[in-house]
Amino acid sequence: MIRTRFRDALIRCLVMAMFCALAVLPTEGVCRGGIIGKDNTIRLRTVPSLDALSTEIEKRITPAGGRLFSVSSRTFLGEIYLPLVRKGLLKELFLLLPGENPMKEGDLTGIRNCLAAAGVSSPDRASFHLDNGAIRGLMEGASVRLFPLTRIPAWDGKEVVLLIDPEFLLPLYRNEVKTPIVELAWKLLVTLRGKNVRSEDVFLLDLPSGDDASLRYAFLSILLGEMIVSPSSFDENLPRKWEILQQAENAAFFGQYPETMTLYRRYLELSPKDASACYKIAMAAVRDLDDDMALHWLNRAAALDSRFLRGFVTASDYLGQRRLFDPAERILRAGTVAYPKEAPLATSLAAFLLMRGERILQTGDIEGAEAYFRMAAGVEGADKTVIDKARSRIGRNGSPLPVVPR
Repeated sequence: MIRTRFRDALIRCLVMAMFCALAVLPTEGVCRGGIIGKDNTIRLRTVPSLDALSTEIEKRITPAGGRLFSVSSRTFLGEIYLPLVRKGLLKELFLLLPGENPMKEGDLTGIRNCLAAAGVSSPDRASFHLDNGAIRGLMEGASVRLFPLTRIPAWDGKEVVLLIDPEFLLPLYRNEVKTPIVELAWKLLVTLRGKNVRSEDVFLLDLPSGDDASLRYAFLSILLGEMIVSPSSFDENLPRKWEILQQAENAAFFGQYPETMTLYRRYLELSPKDASACYKIAMAAVRDLDDDMALHWLNRAAALDSRFLRGFVTASDYLGQRRLFDPAERILRAGTVAYPKEAPLATSLAAFLLMRGERILQTGDIEGAEAYFRMAAGVEGADKTVIDKARSRIGRNGSPLPVVPR
């Protein structure tokens, strides 16, 4: 059993976080002998969006008796759960939390806030109570139970649709630093199996939330997929590519950046479409102050998976926080040149140039500052608010230039 503790604020924040978009996994279909498959059969499914996910779950929820078991530190209440409840399809919902229940007897503020954020705002529409470490209640007539990983009850063997979010592992990993994340993923599945949580229908999500941690560990969806459909490969020793990846993770943890990059390249020879490995080589190069190497691998990551366009911003932020403004600017400019239609990149560049102008202005260099303000105002595709702010700073010691509509 994996044991971990979380502070109250962290748990509430995790529970209240909402999903955004969903991408496609390479592992899909029906297989035999899955580790958490019911009667040794498992259908591992992936979908391209939340709407499609809702449609797919809707197809399978009735044969499963209206039961859904969700392994996630985020909540689908607004987008997925509530619509199924209101259609009369979802009868029982089981939500697994990554840590201990943060609430004490008589204090249900946390869960009520969570439900309100997800659309269940009226007190008479949801009522919950504590029961032996679990939270039980009704949500518009559907039975809802929330319990921590350390208190999963032994499953009764009834059919259930199983939803697994790989990001569930991230808070566990932060608090279980002695266990490599590859092994932690295996422990999660073994824990579910040990409690007899089985399903013929498993939805495995590939949904990085966009921050640095979610991009670095985006490979978890692939890893869990392989563990689910081919558990015998992980029984004794790790498959070669995951052994190499674990070595790379260890090297990165200890700041051994050249070795980190070498190991991730070896891993990519066995898993060439894993954008997260390209991203991590890029970030290792950034920390090693090798801009050219970083840009090469940031572009490779984004070419494999557009969600990794965020990597240009993350790399630039890292350098900017260390006052390495020139390489930070170079990385953002390279991103906007390579992907000129990406508004988030353009907005980040404009905001960065505006920030540099403000810093230069504080030194008394008005001419230098205005050069940056003009560059910020001229970034095509950036958010209008940032552009207008940059324009308002031009000529501040004389007559301001008129704001030109976009």
